[in-house]
Amino acid sequence: MITFDDKQIEKIRSLDIEKAVLASLMSIDNIEIPATLTKDCFYAKRHQQLFAIISHLASQRVPFDTISVFDYAENQGLLDELGGEEYLGDIVTNSPATLYNFDTYCNKLLQLAQRRKIYQAYAEAQAKIINVDNAIDDVFNDTSETINKTLEVTAGESYQKVDDCFRDFILHLQECNKTGYIPSRKTGIITFDNKVQIMDGDMCVIAGRPSMGKTTFAQNALVNIAENEEGHAVFFSLEMPKRQVIGRLLSNLANVEMHKIMTKQDLTENDWSNILAQTNRIKNLPLTIDDRAGLTVNQIRTTLNKIRQREGKISAIMVDYMQLMQASGNKANRNAEIDEISRGLKALAKEFNCPMIVLSQLSRNVESRPNKRPLMSDLRESGAIEQDADQVIFIYRDEYYNKDSKEKGIAELLVRKFRNGETGTVKVAFKGQFNRFEDIIYDGEN
Repeated sequence: MITFDDKQIEKIRSLDIEKAVLASLMSIDNIEIPATLTKDCFYAKRHQQLFAIISHLASQRVPFDTISVFDYAENQGLLDELGGEEYLGDIVTNSPATLYNFDTYCNKLLQLAQRRKIYQAYAEAQAKIINVDNAIDDVFNDTSETINKTLEVTAGESYQKVDDCFRDFILHLQECNKTGYIPSRKTGIITFDNKVQIMDGDMCVIAGRPSMGKTTFAQNALVNIAENEEGHAVFFSLEMPKRQVIGRLLSNLANVEMHKIMTKQDLTENDWSNILAQTNRIKNLPLTIDDRAGLTVNQIRTTLNKIRQREGKISAIMVDYMQLMQASGNKANRNAEIDEISRGLKALAKEFNCPMIVLSQLSRNVESRPNKRPLMSDLRESGAIEQDADQVIFIYRDEYYNKDSKEKGIAELLVRKFRNGETGTVKVAFKGQFNRFEDIIYDGEN
C-alpha cells in the first residue's frame, strides 16, 4: 500500500476536529452517532480505536460517556493503545465538545477521509501504470471503482420514517391526479404502455430467441423516451457497432427499408427525401451510443457518470445484451457471473433513477417444445434475472415458426413478470423491414 508523507497528510487530516468529535460523543447527553461517521473517518489510529469502542457501546445500548469508555478500554486491555488515561482525559478536557458544530465537524471528517481514499487510489494507480504487465483498462476501471465507491458515501441519509414517506407519496399522488401526469416511461406503443408501466429505477428485461425483434423493440422504446422525456438516454450496444445502430434508427424514423440502408443500394429519390427530412431529428436526439464489447457493470457506471456530468440527468439506459457483459473478478461459473451482472444493472437503475432496459438471451429449450412461447425458466444462465427484474417481457412471433401462420406481421409481447401490475399478452404490429413495432390498426380504425 502507498503511504503518505507528513507534508501531504497535513493537508487532508485534522486531529483537532477528530478530538472535538470524540469529546462531543463522550460528553454530550443523548447525542447520536451519524450513520456516515465510521472508524475510517478518523486518521489517527488511537482515534479510530476510541471511536470503535464508542460505536460498540452504542450498539449494546449502554452509555458511552468518558467513564464508560475508560472502564471498557481498561477491562479489554486497550487503554495503552488509546494513549493511556492521560490522553483520554486530555481529549475530554481540552477539546471543545459542541452540539452546535457537531454535524459540521462530522461532515468535515467524512470529506477528509474521502480525500485520503481518493489520493490513495491515484497513488496506487501510478504504481500500477508503471508496471507494464497491468492492462491500462484494468488500472482505469479499478481506480474508477474505488473512487465511485468512496463518493457513494455522503453526508446525506437515505432512510426516512414511514409517515414522511406516506406524506410524500400522497402529495405526489394528488399532483399526478390533478395534472393527469402518469409517472411512467412510454415506449410509444399505446397498447403496451396501457398494460405495463415502466418507472424510474425499474429494470425491464426484454428477452426472446434470435430474430424475434428484441433489439428493435428496446431501441424503439429508448428513442421514444429520449425524444419525450427530460434527460439524456444511453445505449450500450455490446453486439452491434454504432453504424448498424444508426442504420436501424434511420430505417425506423425515415421509413426506408433496412436492406436499402445497410447495402446502400436501390435508394430512390423518395427514400433520400425521407432520410434528409429526418437529419435534424436524429442529430438533435439526446442519445449516446457506446459500442464497446465485454463491458463490466463498473465500466458502464463510469461511462454513465461521465455522461451525467456532461449532459445532466440520464433519462434511460439500454444494454444489448446482458450475456455479452463481463463480470469483475473470477467467479465460480457463468451463472455466478450473470448473477453479479444482473444485480449490478438493477443497482444502476436505482442509482441513476431511470429505467434500465436490458436485453437477454433465452435457452434453446424453447425450440424443443411444440409451443415456442417462452417461459420464465427459459431465461439463460441465471435465476437472478427473474428475481432482479421489475418487468420481464418475452417477444414471440408465430410467423417465424409457422409459415402458414394467420398472424403474419403480428408479435406477441408476453408480460411474464410485472412487479407492480398484472401479467398477460399484448399483440402489436411488427414491421421488421423498418425496424419498428407499433400498435395494430384494425379495420374501421383511423
